[in-house]
Amino acid sequence: MYRKSDQDQLSMEEFFLPFGGRLNVQNRWVKEAKLIPWDLVEDLYAQSFTDERSDGRPPLSARVAYGALYIKEREVLTDERTVEHIAENAYMQYFLGYREFREEAPFDASMMTHFRKRFPPEAIQKINEELYRRTHPQKDDDDENGSGSGDGDNCGTLIMDATVAPSDVRYPTDLGLLNECRENTEVMIDVLWEHSSKIGHKTNYSRKKARKGYLKTAKQRKPRKKQLRHAIGISFRMWRRT
Repeated sequence: MYRKSDQDQLSMEEFFLPFGGRLNVQNRWVKEAKLIPWDLVEDLYAQSFTDERSDGRPPLSARVAYGALYIKEREVLTDERTVEHIAENAYMQYFLGYREFREEAPFDASMMTHFRKRFPPEAIQKINEELYRRTHPQKDDDDENGSGSGDGDNCGTLIMDATVAPSDVRYPTDLGLLNECRENTEVMIDVLWEHSSKIGHKTNYSRKKARKGYLKTAKQRKPRKKQLRHAIGISFRMWRRT
C-alpha cells in the first residue's frame, strides 16, 4: 500500500551538502522543482496502487518516480545513465526531493520500468496540461474578450510540454530492425508463394535457425560490439538471400 508523503518544497538551506557550500537558486533543476505539480503527481501515483497490504517494502515516493522519468526524457538518457546522473548530481537529488546529498545510487536502474508503469500516457498528459497551465497563465478577461491590445482572434502557436513522453524511435542499426525486415519479407514470400508454381523451400536458409540466432544476441543485456556486428551481418545476409 502506498502512503502519500509530504510534497512541500525543501528550502535551499535545508538541503545538506557533505562537501560544504550551498545550492545555486538559479540552477535549472531548482527552478523546475518549483514548477512541477507535485501534488497532482502524488495523487496520480497513489491511484496506481491497488494493494491494501501494509507489510512488505514500501514503494519509492511519487516525486522520485516521476522525477527520474522527467530527468531521463529531459536529458535523453538511458535508464542506467539516468541513475548514474542522479547519483552524481546534487541538484538532481534536490529535484527528486531528497534532503541531503547521497553518493550511492538511490535505486536500481530496473526500477525505471516500474516507474513507467505507474505513470501511463493518460497520467503524463494530465501532468503536462497542469504544467503548461502553470507556465502559461491565462490573460485577463479584457484581453480574452478582445478589448486589450489584440483584435479578439486567436493567435500564436500552442506548444505542449512532452518532455517525459517516452520515445519509441530505435537506433538505425538496431538488430531488431533487420530482424523485422527479414520477417516481413518472409511474410510477403508466403503470400506470393501460393500464387506461384514453385515448390520446395521458400527460403535458402532455416527460418528457425535465423530466429534462434537473433534471439541469442537480442536477449543479452549488453552484447559486445563484436557480437552485435556479427549478428547484424548474419541478419543482413539472410535478408538479402530471401
